[in-house]
Amino acid sequence: MSKKEVAIGLLITCLLVILAVQFASAYPDGLEWTANALGFVHKETSFNVNIMPDYEISFIPFKSLSGSLAGIIGAASVFLLSILVSKIMVKNK
Repeated sequence: MSKKEVAIGLLITCLLVILAVQFASAYPDGLEWTANALGFVHKETSFNVNIMPDYEISFIPFKSLSGSLAGIIGAASVFLLSILVSKIMVKNK
């Protein structure tokens, strides 16, 4: 895959993230809703590390911009992690 193809893929991913955030619901997802309905949501545990709680960046006051940037950072993190893992796998081959 060429660098140009990777760059186009990343651009498309960023655009999709920006669009998807505009349609994201503020209501709990299915798993959280079910936990509330069945009464075991209080048993939830956390890692005490909230990098982007609720998929937002806390110091950005505009919710859609904050969510879009959080999504782009998340997508970029997954992309970079996949590159790192693939390089390690190729090196160990």
